[in-house]
Amino acid sequence: MSFKPDELNRINTLYPELCNADGQINLENEHAKNLLSDWKEPKAFDKIGYARPLGGFFYEFFYYILGTVISLAIYPFILSFMYPWPESQSYANLVGVIFLIFENIFNIPTQFAIDRFVGEYRVKNTRKMIDFIRFYTWWQMMSGVFIVTGFSYYVFQIINSDSTLVWAKWLMLITISREYPALQDFYINCIRGMQKYDLEAKLNFINQFIVSAVFEFGFVMFGKYIIGRNPIYGPLVGISIGFAIGTYLDDFVSIFINMFYFSKIIRPLGYTLKDCFIPQVEKDTILKSIKFGIVVSIPGLIKALFSGITAFWWYSALPAYLTLITLSEFADGITNYIKIGGGINIRPTISEAYNSGQKNLTSYYISMSWKFIMFFLFALGTIVIVFLPSLLSVLLQVAGAEEYVLAVFFIIPNFIATIIEQPVVTAEDTILGANKPLFNSAIMIVSYFVEVLLIFLSINVFRIHEIWGLRGIFWLLPLIPFIPNLIRMITSWIYIDKKIARVHIKKFGWQSFIAPIIPAIIIGGIGFLWTHLVFPFLSDLTNSPLIAGVITLIFAIVGCMLFIYFPLYALFGGWDEHTLSVFQEATEISGPSRIFFGPIFKISNWFVKKSPFHNRFPIPYKKAQEEAFELMKIRHIKDKLVMQIYPQN
Repeated sequence: MSFKPDELNRINTLYPELCNADGQINLENEHAKNLLSDWKEPKAFDKIGYARPLGGFFYEFFYYILGTVISLAIYPFILSFMYPWPESQSYANLVGVIFLIFENIFNIPTQFAIDRFVGEYRVKNTRKMIDFIRFYTWWQMMSGVFIVTGFSYYVFQIINSDSTLVWAKWLMLITISREYPALQDFYINCIRGMQKYDLEAKLNFINQFIVSAVFEFGFVMFGKYIIGRNPIYGPLVGISIGFAIGTYLDDFVSIFINMFYFSKIIRPLGYTLKDCFIPQVEKDTILKSIKFGIVVSIPGLIKALFSGITAFWWYSALPAYLTLITLSEFADGITNYIKIGGGINIRPTISEAYNSGQKNLTSYYISMSWKFIMFFLFALGTIVIVFLPSLLSVLLQVAGAEEYVLAVFFIIPNFIATIIEQPVVTAEDTILGANKPLFNSAIMIVSYFVEVLLIFLSINVFRIHEIWGLRGIFWLLPLIPFIPNLIRMITSWIYIDKKIARVHIKKFGWQSFIAPIIPAIIIGGIGFLWTHLVFPFLSDLTNSPLIAGVITLIFAIVGCMLFIYFPLYALFGGWDEHTLSVFQEATEISGPSRIFFGPIFKISNWFVKKSPFHNRFPIPYKKAQEEAFELMKIRHIKDKLVMQIYPQN
């Protein structure tokens, strides 16, 4: 229900028969028409439709590329300088695993939900949206006090101070301190829930590539050269402690930055940041949050328990596990570039549409999500798998980070495992956005049990690490989750099609799966020839593998994607009139990323006109467009109603 009974009474007193018993607006009512007299079609990120999340992803693309270029340029050198031993970070991360299950227990009411509730109630009732934000704020801070206090007591009073692992106590204390106030991602999630994706993109870049980078570098250096000078700890443990301190303190800076920009968003709605800290929350808000949180938290609790158990299984069977898992995660970070379409976050978008009864709009969002996931997966996946393995091995050696060269062997297995991750995440976002957490939790639990079973069989029955050695480990570590994720993906999308909204595979199948194939094969062949013939030639010519590597990256991103993949995708029927117009609209609101997507749109538009497949395989949109306009009008009316019945805000 959008409004409480007393709110509905006040509204219907002012505007008779405007709302039904469920708080739904009758747009044919004369009062509704009068309230819409000053309505104008919203622009940019206020306009409901797929261009909004797509434009948000495009907006973030500029910062993503900038951060990627910076990372690829300096990361190998940072590795050799800051983390000369791959296990340096693993010690801190292993301590985090110990606390993971308790963090999940205390975060039960706030798991996965804030952007889902904000997305729904931004349309239905902004006062209720603020009520959810209040509850989440206070729960996060108060639960953090209990976690930090309880574990600090445990560390000081229970763990033996005479142990040779006394340094681990400090890691535990620093790591658990992150649980207060635990609001770093909170305001970002609220901003995402309100679908202000342009602001989210800016804040993600500031937090990740400026704030976090500065604090991590500064305190790792402090740990390495100050703490590490003490022979009790040494530089390896010193780096781990410095890493833990730096990644804790940067949270506070990020919180205040995110908080400041969030306050600017809610001010036009009649609220201030102070309203979000008022310790007064309605009972049904608490019950809804806890009920939703309990259901979605159960898999997290089970996973946390399993993670601790399986981590020690691995460590017992494979003494070099911490090093190898770090190398695998490093390779996974590289292959995650193929999930760039995952930047199109649809949980608040689905929540906004489905929970307002707009089934056609929900189905349309699903179709468009599949289109763009596969659009980027084929393009970036081909570039990652063809260009990066040989390029990365050379650059790591040049940078003096030979300890990480083995990560190259993890790239292809991680690539295979990563292919299905984004369809899994999108299915989860759709199910949770549609307020169906029970099924999502059930299928996640099943997948975790399958994963644990596979780990047990691999280590204790088939003993792959002993029979196949490193070659087996290169494939085993990344691919263990593949089968559970495959089961989860297939089952989830069948459920979505049956219980939430139709998944029209035939209607988006051509644009998602057929049109990208030939362009991907072509750039794959070009990339193979480049890495085996041109790259060695450039290295000899310039006498610098680093320069040859930069030229190769530019050729891969600009040459292969911009001038080969995108035109051929358009030529093979990848766009219809509507999806191309959505692409254009998203480009227009993409801020600094227009320098990338402006040319892509123009090139695509030119080739679309030459395509014999153009408009032969369109994605239906007219009914969804009608529902989107209804939602925007309803939101306009409800914003006015909330301001009138709560004028003090």
